[in-house]
Amino acid sequence: MQWVLNAIIRYKNFLLYFFLLSISLIFSSNKSEYHSSKLAKSSLFFSGIIHQPFDIFSSYFDLREENRRLQQENNTLKNLVLDKFKQSEILDLEEENLAGPTYWSLPAKLIRNSFTQNKNLLLLDKGEKNGVAKEMGVIGTHGIIGIVNQTSQGYSTVLSILNMDLKINAKFKHSNVFGSLYWTGDKPNKMQLADISVINPVQVGDTIVTGGMSSYFPEGITIGTISKVDRPDNGGYYNVEVELINNMTDIKYVYVIGNNRREEIIELLETNAMIQYYSRFFTLAFILMLLQMLIFDRVNLFGFSNPAVYLIILIVYRLTQDQFGYILIGFMVGFLLDLLTQTAGAHSIACVSTAFIRPVISRFALGANFDQPNAMFTGTLLTNRMLYIFLMIFIHQLIFSFFAYFSMAHFWIIFKHSITNTLFTFILIAATINLLQPKQ
Repeated sequence: MQWVLNAIIRYKNFLLYFFLLSISLIFSSNKSEYHSSKLAKSSLFFSGIIHQPFDIFSSYFDLREENRRLQQENNTLKNLVLDKFKQSEILDLEEENLAGPTYWSLPAKLIRNSFTQNKNLLLLDKGEKNGVAKEMGVIGTHGIIGIVNQTSQGYSTVLSILNMDLKINAKFKHSNVFGSLYWTGDKPNKMQLADISVINPVQVGDTIVTGGMSSYFPEGITIGTISKVDRPDNGGYYNVEVELINNMTDIKYVYVIGNNRREEIIELLETNAMIQYYSRFFTLAFILMLLQMLIFDRVNLFGFSNPAVYLIILIVYRLTQDQFGYILIGFMVGFLLDLLTQTAGAHSIACVSTAFIRPVISRFALGANFDQPNAMFTGTLLTNRMLYIFLMIFIHQLIFSFFAYFSMAHFWIIFKHSITNTLFTFILIAATINLLQPKQ
């Protein structure tokens, strides 16, 4: 019995497709349709091998100064531990203490620094075997350093806060006014704090700390102080300049910050993001199906061609989502159209079949980046995306036309309708997706 259950689980997508296809056929008869990651890991490994010998050589001449720094860091950490201990005694946080600490730290050594580029990356001597993972925060003696973005067994790269692609959640130390901290690519000791409304009092010298609204850093780690404030004449938001407390050009030892509740936080964030995604997706699906029935089904180019713009629903659905659910969505879209337009199952058969074979189409058309969440908009060449759109439309139209006529005697008509509808639909969908594409 166990092997039967294993087989069902293994071939669940095919079984679902076959089941829904059977329903579509019955309905019709009754009615009379990888590897950038591997490359990055290899690059990271060799980068560590190359840079560590130079780091060992240079660090020999800095031992006295480094010992002084380590003593200062240990003293600072001890004070922090004592401070937290006193707070827990005062507040009597017995339940939280029993649950254990939320954050933990791992000491690491910086073996390559970078602060002159627009997108600076740092290299640490700790990796996966030491417990380092992607998206862990990294701090120094006085403030934040960056976020881990790639790991190998013995090394990890860090997205420096001096990276124009990174934004950090930050707030004022003595209030709950939050903003986004980012680097403009100018001075290595200055950053900008955005989204601070003019209704809030802001002064030069105010301390900026981490906001705690992410799994990267605990709340309250000092980042820097405000060095300049410009208030726009028309209101809105301040232009706030922050001077970093850390000297990003002179870093040697850091601490990687782990969050024991990170998985729980990420799960909640992903669930929320999924709800938002499906809300937008089903709203788009409803609008497109309405437009299809009220407008595009009434368009008769050359007397027979109707663009199938509702196929945007199947085309833009995220390639990383579970195919089982995608096949169900394909069937529901086709079945609803069959019921509302009296097409006797042709939409159901075409949609569920196209949904079933989309993985093959995406691998062929989009290449190595086919499994990226937003491959339809970024990370792939325009020609690859256009090929993917064309193949999705053509296969759908070919299946739809065949089941609409259901006779090989009409092969030429089926082929002509498929090609004409595909070209007409391709132009409209390609233009629409270009408008939907996020601005860079």
